[in-house]
Amino acid sequence: MNEIFPPINAVSLETARPGSIVRIPRSGGPILALKADKSPNDTGHSFVVLNSKVANRPSVYFAKNWRNENSCMAYKENLQFELSVHDADLNIGGSELWDVPGVIISTGDQFFIRAFAFEPFSGDVHHVNIQTGALFAGQLPSDICTFPSWQIWLRDSKERSFCIFKFKIGERAP
Repeated sequence: MNEIFPPINAVSLETARPGSIVRIPRSGGPILALKADKSPNDTGHSFVVLNSKVANRPSVYFAKNWRNENSCMAYKENLQFELSVHDADLNIGGSELWDVPGVIISTGDQFFIRAFAFEPFSGDVHHVNIQTGALFAGQLPSDICTFPSWQIWLRDSKERSFCIFKFKIGERAP
């Protein structure tokens, strides 16, 4: 059988696995998103949009109750979130970056991306596990590390690598 790189699937938004990274076609260009395991209201689908280009909104936001059933492209496996641990890119305790969307937060062995609702001033803040897509319920503990710079890479056993996405506070996704 012929090998395909990168390993991808064409799936509907509904059947994409929670925790998967999907590319959703849109008229203004594709949206790259992390699928959450459920919507806060249990209707539709929820995603953390990673590369929004909407003016006056953060590039990372939480899209809830998405009812679009169109197909999308989902990366199959071997995705790696690469966190920068340089002194300038690491905040232990996380208090300095408490209200910044898109940062990755580590507590214990769990990693969450912080995303605010698309609607400004709604006050909705969501933390979505980057491995499982699970929504974090409750208050985050005080023992956290915050990563304001990270990348998503696709790597395989044949030493091929492809950077899918880069995030750094203050920089807009291309």
